[in-house]
Amino acid sequence: MMNIFGRTCCVASLAMAGSSCFAADSLSSGLGNAITKYLNSGDDFAVTFTNKKLKFHGTKLREYELMMAQQLSSHVSVEASLHYEKGRLDYGVLNQRVSSKGYQLASWYQMGAYSVGISNKVISEHEINIPLVNKIDLPTSKSLAFNMRTKGFRETHELSFSAERETWTAENPLLGLSWAKAYDNQVKMSYSIIF
Repeated sequence: MMNIFGRTCCVASLAMAGSSCFAADSLSSGLGNAITKYLNSGDDFAVTFTNKKLKFHGTKLREYELMMAQQLSSHVSVEASLHYEKGRLDYGVLNQRVSSKGYQLASWYQMGAYSVGISNKVISEHEINIPLVNKIDLPTSKSLAFNMRTKGFRETHELSFSAERETWTAENPLLGLSWAKAYDNQVKMSYSIIF
C-alpha cells in the first residue's frame, strides 16, 4: 500500500510540475532516468522518459516526453503523456524561436486480439518569437480520437487505426484570424514493425 501511495504522490507531483522539470538538459535526463527506475518497480505501472535532440548549423531542436501507463485490470489500461518541445532557427534577421507544450490521456480496453481506446490530446501555449514582431500565440489545439490496434502478420508487427477530430479555438483577437474555430477530421492507418 505504501509503495502505491509513493508512486501516486510522485506521479501527481510530476503532473503538477508539468514542463518545469525539463528546465536543464543534464538535470532533466538524470531526473527522468531516476523517476523511470523508481516508478517501474511495480508490474502494473510503467514510465518512460525520452529526451531527443537535433542540432546542425543554424538549427536546434529539443523534445522531452514523459509517458506513464497503468494497468487497471486484465482488460483496462490508462496511458498519459506530457511533452515539451522547443526549437530555434538562427539565420540573421530571420531568427525565430518556437515552443510547444501539451498532454495526452488515453484509455484502452482489451478485447481478445484487439485493443480499443479513446484518447484526448491538448497542445497549448504554442508560441513563436520573431525579432521585431510581438510574440505570436497560436490557438490551442484539442483533439479527441477513437483508436484500435491489433497484431499484424507476425508477433512483432502491429496494425493500428484511428479516427481523430482536432479543434482549434482562437481566443486572441491580435491574431487577426477570420475564424473563431476550425476543425480537422482525420482517419489514419499505420503498420509498424519492431526490429
